[in-house]
Amino acid sequence: MSIKVGFLLTMPALVGLLLSSSPWLAIVFVVLVGVALFLPFSVIIMLGQDYLPNRIGTASGVTVGLPMSVGGIFAPLIGTLADHTSLTFALSTLLGVAVLALGITALLKDPQHQP
Repeated sequence: MSIKVGFLLTMPALVGLLLSSSPWLAIVFVVLVGVALFLPFSVIIMLGQDYLPNRIGTASGVTVGLPMSVGGIFAPLIGTLADHTSLTFALSTLLGVAVLALGITALLKDPQHQP
């Protein structure tokens, strides 16, 4: 499973969540967002280890620890944004983050083909 596919699947799931009108439908889309985000998780870890072949521990820390820490930092900020605007607007910002992440994955190079 490619990283790009995971982010591509995340975007329609987020749109479905934003447009859902019932709590049960929203739960379905939340599950789909979670699955889509974690589909490429092992690929991301392996890519980090391929980029840093002599620093496996550092690569694992960067690919697992750093995103979890950043998510923990931004979760209260998204909550505050939702409190001051609306939940729909706050979740819409996450759609922008998914688009940005997809754009960043276009910059990734295959470490197997590096000199």
